[in-house]
Amino acid sequence: MNEVDTSQDTINAEFYAAEHAIGTEPENTPESPTVDPIAEAEKEAEKAAQIAIAKEMIATTLRLSIGMFTHTTVDNTYTDEATQAYAVVIIKYFPGGLFGLLDR
Repeated sequence: MNEVDTSQDTINAEFYAAEHAIGTEPENTPESPTVDPIAEAEKEAEKAAQIAIAKEMIATTLRLSIGMFTHTTVDNTYTDEATQAYAVVIIKYFPGGLFGLLDR
């Protein structure tokens, strides 16, 4: 029977030996890359705008469909939480936001 040592120490030692055999050297990069605060703020503002647009479109569609099919109205307090959650999920998982989802 052939047993293989799969302990974390053995695996790390093998990777270390392979790294030195290949001759790679770790790059001397700083721990935290420089972040442009203006670009980061613009990115967050764009994301917030996309969430707001998606939230309003979802809320309008939800109220319209509930009203048309069930002939009832729903208080905005109930739909606001759901539309916010759906908007965040759409913006997070679909590149291009709501229009990227609709484009598919």
